[in-house]
Amino acid sequence: MRVGILCNGSVEDYAWLGSVVNGLDALICADGGTNHAYRLGLMPLVIVGDLDSVRPEILEHYRTAGVPVKQYPKEKDQTDLQLALAEAVARGAKTVLLLAATGKRLDHTLGNLSVLASLHAHGVEGIVLDENNDIRLWEKEALIEGEPGEEVSLLPLTTRVTGVNTENLKYAVKDGVFEIGNPYGISNVLTAKTARVKFAEGLLLTVKSRDAGSLDRGKAT
Repeated sequence: MRVGILCNGSVEDYAWLGSVVNGLDALICADGGTNHAYRLGLMPLVIVGDLDSVRPEILEHYRTAGVPVKQYPKEKDQTDLQLALAEAVARGAKTVLLLAATGKRLDHTLGNLSVLASLHAHGVEGIVLDENNDIRLWEKEALIEGEPGEEVSLLPLTTRVTGVNTENLKYAVKDGVFEIGNPYGISNVLTAKTARVKFAEGLLLTVKSRDAGSLDRGKAT
């Protein structure tokens, strides 16, 4: 089951966002992500959060339409996204796409990236996807699909990622060690449609980045 969680971050291209959501089995809105859903005419499975960012008239629209709303106190120990993730996992999600999860608030963006580790711990594939970036978390082996010439960065999410070996990347790594504070895995380049990264220990983020003008708008690769 592929579930999208629509957050309150930046959306530059609503046509692109709509095409991605159309390929999902269900959509959950985390608080202000409901505003994005309304603009696209989408009907979420559920709306969760403290509801301090969703416009009142939009929230009322969805309540009237029968969409379940789970409201939490503003002062709480979990972010709205974490609450939405718990909802997705409880409903049997196997893959979760975090949409509108990046933007001007760097603290929110970093926090949203970090929850990929929580999804991984529950055996759920997590993907942070925006118009320019496809961000995923891997253990032991990463498979990166795209087009030759596309850029991909390899970044440790744990303190160290050891025994790194790459295939089909321009700047090859053999028995490498990636450490937080030494980001030498930035801006590698695909030389084939599929690249492989094998490693012994740690958790590795891959960030496949493309200019907005070159995106395949209808595909979450």
